[in-house]
Amino acid sequence: MSNFPQTGRTWARTELRCCLRLPNGGMSPDTTPRCWYFEIPSAHDTPGHWQELVARIMFDINTGLRRRQPDDLAWIDVESIRVAPVQPRQVLAAPESDPRSLPWVNIDRQKVWEPAVCYYVDDAGRYDVMSGHDYSELLLYRLHGRGEISDEQCRDFLGRYYAEAGPSAGQRIYADREARLNNLTTIREIAGAPRKTPYEQPYSCCPDASPTWGDFVNIGVPTEVRVAGYVEPGADGAEATGATASVYLESIGESLIQVVVTVRDFLGLGLAEAKSLSESAPVIVLSDAPRAEAERFRRELERVGATVSLR
Repeated sequence: MSNFPQTGRTWARTELRCCLRLPNGGMSPDTTPRCWYFEIPSAHDTPGHWQELVARIMFDINTGLRRRQPDDLAWIDVESIRVAPVQPRQVLAAPESDPRSLPWVNIDRQKVWEPAVCYYVDDAGRYDVMSGHDYSELLLYRLHGRGEISDEQCRDFLGRYYAEAGPSAGQRIYADREARLNNLTTIREIAGAPRKTPYEQPYSCCPDASPTWGDFVNIGVPTEVRVAGYVEPGADGAEATGATASVYLESIGESLIQVVVTVRDFLGLGLAEAKSLSESAPVIVLSDAPRAEAERFRRELERVGATVSLR
């Protein structure tokens, strides 16, 4: 299939801690973390790029909200960003009975002020929004393009996913997959929709941001940005990021369910497979993966209480 870079793309889930900044200087916390899904260039999977990208998306969102309600001077701020990897095979973890019950689809249904919870980012840093169903298709086409699933598996999944559209929907969509992928990975310019230029200073979520802010450019910019597995250039261990490593689950700790969910989501397994693998500890749960990916997996497992090492 065309429009598929064989390397250099990363899929990620971002958890955002947001608040409402009030015109009087007060703050109203949002206790419900927002969760967005992305496909981005791998080179952009760094704290600095995430800080700029999320602030820019929020700037555009706040600008649009301000245009609709010019008298409302409050704006939504992002205080922190936590990034975790998404493996394309996670789309295959959907149950046979309801393949549309995927996390990004369910979160998409629950969005409030966001125009979308799924985003595609091109090599220039430009972004476009997509629906949860679009993101499911994108992951599926990525798997198919990499040869990780067969034509039949791709077609069958589409048939189950769009079963309500009729018995031949899967075949029809499969036949049109190249055009659909091109559409999913095209940045559309929508007239009247605010869209800040990538890397345009100052970085800020605030719609009133101005270059005259000078040294105050970090007003409204997420200050806490955590990217699982990221190692700063020059830091200890950075020289090993090009190597491979295996993730060894030594023990599951006290939170079996959370460990199983983490294994399921990261590896794209079914629930029963993930449970069986987790309960087999001590066991290697990921073999000979790029070290950065193995490090991400280790951090995800440690976050839910497991004891993990790299080998």
